Amino acid sequence: MTPPATAGRTGGPPVLAEVDLDTAPESSPSHRRPLLAAATVVAVLTLVAAAALRSEVSGPPAPPAPAVTAWVSLRSVAPAADGTAATADLVVTVANHGSGDRTVSGLAVGGPRSAGAAMTLEPPRTDTRGATSGTLPLVVPAAGTGLLAAREPLACSGKSGSGSDLDVRLTLDGGDVVTAVPVGALAGADGVCAAVRTATPDGAASPVDVVSARFSGRTAQLRVSGLPAGATVLGVGAGGWVVPLLDGATGTAGPATPRTLTLGRPVQSCEDTGSRGVVPVGLQLRVSEGGPPVTRYADVGPDLVRWLVDARAATCDGAG
Repeated sequence: MTPPATAGRTGGPPVLAEVDLDTAPESSPSHRRPLLAAATVVAVLTLVAAAALRSEVSGPPAPPAPAVTAWVSLRSVAPAADGTAATADLVVTVANHGSGDRTVSGLAVGGPRSAGAAMTLEPPRTDTRGATSGTLPLVVPAAGTGLLAAREPLACSGKSGSGSDLDVRLTLDGGDVVTAVPVGALAGADGVCAAVRTATPDGAASPVDVVSARFSGRTAQLRVSGLPAGATVLGVGAGGWVVPLLDGATGTAGPATPRTLTLGRPVQSCEDTGSRGVVPVGLQLRVSEGGPPVTRYADVGPDLVRWLVDARAATCDGAG
């Protein structure tokens, strides 16, 4: 190893010469500026492209959710005898998604099937799962729901509609208007008018009066008035059920004199639920009155329902 060089020959302490062999010559700043500028441009372009891609994928921001929503359903239909008009009982549910109470001050029902102004009723006596209910004005609590019932006259003659039959709108405090979304039967192509036709039994336009009805296990006796003298009952049905006529097909008395019809156990396919999808409460009498046969309707009531259900159980469950 070569000893370090000394600064002189006078015998004083040696002075070492330090040389940094690892340090490279510093680059000129003028050489780095183009590289920094290019890197900055690339970074900015990358951020812009990423923001544009995120915007394309996510789309525009969603609008704020409405503070109050509502929907309307059909509770029941009372059809007219001719089947072209009816009265619908509607249930309107109002949901308040806000943090403060809201008041429903008005209810309007319109549309091609409406035949006049709706009448606000007491709410339905059903399980509302904590919903408040009442007549107008109705206060709907924050984060709660409320119920309103309305009775609406309908006009169902003419061509079938498309979409909702009824336009139900609620007026809230502050002048806000909320349109109730139709659900269930009201959401169909012909909505409430289809429900009217389903609820209207055959022969309802030509009814007979039921004086009395008595049911036993296999037979029933039905006393009706309103059939002309000499009219012949050709057959009896119950919304798709076949009911055998055992006696009383022909009578000589006039319309004011009750006629007694003796009926046998109803017959129905075990896979069939009836032409209207419900257990009927009335009978169809196929009657010859001197001209072409006509169908007359006898509104019997819930005792007929029980008789039909028992007959179905006896037939389909093998009970008898």
